[in-house]
Amino acid sequence: MLKGLSKPLLQFSLIVLFLLTASSCKKDQQQLIPYVQVDFYINLATHNDLSVPGNYEVFAKGYTGIIVMNNGNGFYAFDTCCPYEAQAGCTVTPDDSGIATCSCCGSQYSLFGGGYPIEGPATRNLHRYQVTSTGGRLWVHN
Repeated sequence: MLKGLSKPLLQFSLIVLFLLTASSCKKDQQQLIPYVQVDFYINLATHNDLSVPGNYEVFAKGYTGIIVMNNGNGFYAFDTCCPYEAQAGCTVTPDDSGIATCSCCGSQYSLFGGGYPIEGPATRNLHRYQVTSTGGRLWVHN
């Protein structure tokens, strides 16, 4: 036993050490997707597929790419970086059903519902950008 430490203090120290060690093994979901300035326009005359509800298009913008989707009531724009992994190599890929799946952790997100997780370890929504519709164009920005 360590000299100079009382038994209760030693027990408390061991418990604190155990908790710190155990919590360091968990996936840190406090990481955020790095900030990237987003400010671009989409002409709906040249991207007319976006005029149809349920359709989406992926643009090489944002941190890892941006999915712009017509949800039937307006438009959503999400970064393709998985918020669970929060690294450039782990991106979500959308399918025609409106579900985006992460290439690393397998988490799935509902694009129609605002990018919330529906399956897998993720608990955070996809990072969302603002979309303003004006005069036949979409302005995607943060």
